[in-house]
Amino acid sequence: MYIDEPKQTYTYEMMTSDIKKLKELYPEVIDYQSLGQTQYGREIWAVKLGHGDATLFINGSHHAREWITTTLSMNMIQQYAKSYYGNENLEGYQVRNLLNDVTIWFVPMVNPDGVTLQQQGIEAFPGEVHNKLIEMNNDNTDFTRWKANASGVDLNRNYDVQWETIPENDADQSWAFHKGSEPFSTTETQIIRDFTEKINPMMVLAYHTSGQKLYWHYNHESYHFDRDKKIAQTIENYTGYPIDRPKGSPSGGTYTDWFIQEYLRPAFTLELNEYVEDRHVPVENFPSIWKKNKLVPLYAAQESYQIWTNRQQKLALDEEVYLTSQTTLFQSPRGQATQLNLTPQPVKATAVKGDWFQIKTFAGDMWIRDDFTQLTPKEKVDESIQLAHKTRLYEHPSYHSKIVSSLASQTVRAKAKWGDWYLIKTWIGDYWVKPQ
Repeated sequence: MYIDEPKQTYTYEMMTSDIKKLKELYPEVIDYQSLGQTQYGREIWAVKLGHGDATLFINGSHHAREWITTTLSMNMIQQYAKSYYGNENLEGYQVRNLLNDVTIWFVPMVNPDGVTLQQQGIEAFPGEVHNKLIEMNNDNTDFTRWKANASGVDLNRNYDVQWETIPENDADQSWAFHKGSEPFSTTETQIIRDFTEKINPMMVLAYHTSGQKLYWHYNHESYHFDRDKKIAQTIENYTGYPIDRPKGSPSGGTYTDWFIQEYLRPAFTLELNEYVEDRHVPVENFPSIWKKNKLVPLYAAQESYQIWTNRQQKLALDEEVYLTSQTTLFQSPRGQATQLNLTPQPVKATAVKGDWFQIKTFAGDMWIRDDFTQLTPKEKVDESIQLAHKTRLYEHPSYHSKIVSSLASQTVRAKAKWGDWYLIKTWIGDYWVKPQ
């Protein structure tokens, strides 16, 4: 396989061949599928590694000249599959156990047309588009600097997040920087958007190449700031890439910012190499890149599983969950907040989008966003509770709830718990108490 010799230009054709060979070598843990074809008929391949319900998504080569990110992704797939089959411990990570809990999805080459143009030039494309390609390259026949797809759109400026803030002076199709006619105007970004929705990842890693930086936090109020910063700091420790947040307003249109905005989950952009001007990273740099990044997806998979587990503890319940604090209602996920709030009370989710929950309210179906503490399930218990004083019985576990009656000092049997509240069985029904 070509992936066994990473010190070479790694092409779309090599990647396609290696994906099929890896499936033959490791059929128990690897599968693949085409997500669709580009404008020029190249497949956008997705590779599935593992069996878990929790998912991590890794992608590379959004930008044509950054194809060494494809080499990295393919090497990860091969090495992790090999460790899975050998039941090997990879520097502290039990790979087989981890990949039985988590599925890592890779799209190693988001932009195969652009990569092929950057590597092979216009001869890899139909003759009738040669003049247009050269025109978009400022009348230059050397495509080494090419960054966009073969239609002259910068894919990492084409997602629907602050797209309108990207300067209009990049309005023409070009070798770089053109954001497209509208968000998701390209086949490639539509495919990645739809695939993201399908696999519902708990976390995303997007690989790029320029600057040895780690971008980790989109500029909106985050309910998960501490969690995501901890993950970013651990990735920084593995790679040596300093964590960064764009100063002022970010450039707009990037995949990881879009994912954070849509799903309220962690996403990280890793820039693998020092800036090398307008060209690809020298293949001689790959061993250093691999050494820095080989454990990052395993750590990210571990954290993805934890996020998924926390989420499942709520979504798997058929019974009510409870708001633990006053909660703002939204008309739609990411939409304008209403002037309506709910006090702590039980609710039932009727739909889920990322970390947004649709619930039935007095005002109709509304949305709330969850930070894993705001929305909490009941915990079933079977224990004795001593009521030391006369204690009120509440309809729900909240002081805002209706008071039904009260009990004198006595020992009662609890059947469920929510925070400091207990659900007890009484002669008039099941009600909540908060022992003092």
